[in-house]
This record gives sequence, C-alpha cells and structure tokens, in this order.
Amino acid sequence: MKTTVNELRESSWFARLRTLDATNRVTEEDLAKLIGLLQWFDAAKLPTPSIFPGEEAGLRFEWHSTPMHLTVELESPGEFFVTYFDFVNNEEEVLETTTDAEVRTLLETRLPAFKLG
Repeated sequence: MKTTVNELRESSWFARLRTLDATNRVTEEDLAKLIGLLQWFDAAKLPTPSIFPGEEAGLRFEWHSTPMHLTVELESPGEFFVTYFDFVNNEEEVLETTTDAEVRTLLETRLPAFKLG
C-alpha cells in the first residue's frame, strides 16, 4: 500500500480525500482506481466534483448544473455506480461497472455540458 499512499499524497486531491478518511473507506485496489480517476479529471480539465463519503463505505462524486445532475459512486469492493439526469430533456443514464475506463467514457460524454452551466 506504500506506493498507493505516496501517489495519493502527491495528488492535488489529497487534502479533500484526507478529510473524508478515504484510505479507510475503500480498498487498496479501489484507492488506485480512485487516484487514476482523479488524476484523469485534472488532466482532462473537467469540472471539479463535490466529494462526499458513501452511505456505508466508498466515496461519491457529484456535479450539479441546472438542470443536470451527475453522480459517480465508488463502493468497495470495486464497483462504480454512475447516474446522470437531465431534467429539461428528460434524459437518464445509469451505469454499473467495475472498470474506471467505462466511467471515463461516460464522463467524457456528459461532463462537457457542465462546463457551460
């Protein structure tokens, strides 16, 4: 776990995740996925999400822009749940996956609209 924790400490997200006790909320494998996803947010210059603890474990990322809502939940062990709502166009998309690549694909499709909001 040493490498993962070092990567987390070097991340610009460390302070936010530390306040949520992230290293105790997810497994080491999930922490590695999380770090990769957060670094990808930065590199892709996507809007910054709000971050919350999950209901029982894990973490939840949310983007809000009237009239849209996007949530990514990482629940240990290794499950992502993504929900997107557009209340004006009455669109809904739900994704349940164990791969961060599928999450990235959905976010690349949906998050640019949040930059405009």
